[in-house]
Amino acid sequence: MRIFKAFTAALALVGLTACAAPVADVPRGEKVPAAQYLRELSATPYECVDYEAASDTCRFVEQIVRTRGSYYAVGRTRVAEDSDVVLRVKTMMLIEGDHVCFDRENTEFSLIGGSEFMNELLQAEMESAFAEDIFDEALKPCQAYYRNPNGGYLIVDFNGNTGEELGVQFPLFMASPKPLRF
Repeated sequence: MRIFKAFTAALALVGLTACAAPVADVPRGEKVPAAQYLRELSATPYECVDYEAASDTCRFVEQIVRTRGSYYAVGRTRVAEDSDVVLRVKTMMLIEGDHVCFDRENTEFSLIGGSEFMNELLQAEMESAFAEDIFDEALKPCQAYYRNPNGGYLIVDFNGNTGEELGVQFPLFMASPKPLRF
């Protein structure tokens, strides 16, 4: 269960979230070019996914970071309810026209908290699962950005090789990160 949760979170952190709403049923506003989207988020670089107002927490938080002209998505999530161990995934974002794709060759995993031995085992298992299931050459993880008619953005995850839409995210963007929950 721990690996499944961590793996699911890692997928979401690199733009492959399968969300509750079927893609075709989601009303969309204007499409926002990726470069414009990234500029607009400079004041609120923390993406909170699955925000829970009662606890003021997120299921995971992703920060968009610009370093030497390149953008990176750095995401964090807790790996288990009864643990303070946090999975951190960092991946390079490549602007391709009006959308962003994630560079699977430049994805790093790390675990924060917990025992060194357990973290090494969990990290090795995560990297193996990610390599087997995600590094499928038929899948190119990408995202397109739209104005959400209710305010903010909605993000459509899609396969850059086929154009197939995979899911929709309704994130909240914030100036500082919220605490994580499982």
